[in-house]
Amino acid sequence: MQPTSRFGEVFQYSNLMAAAAGFIGGAKAVPGKEWGAAYDEAMRTKVFGRWGWRRPPSTSRPREGDVAQPHGEDVDGKVTRARMD
Repeated sequence: MQPTSRFGEVFQYSNLMAAAAGFIGGAKAVPGKEWGAAYDEAMRTKVFGRWGWRRPPSTSRPREGDVAQPHGEDVDGKVTRARMD
């Protein structure tokens, strides 16, 4: 990833780096497992389990009401709402 500004000029968020940090944290919390499996187990035991959740909230059901909706560019470069199915 190439930065779009000089260091410290603006705040920039990177989903790729946040994901990498999550996998590294999972591997540290649950050593000896493949990184994806370690991440899943760490989330299940150290995050959701501590809150008393037996499973994470579902993202498979459509949401209703005044909530943020995902958007992205279509093949023509036009910003459009993403499908949630």
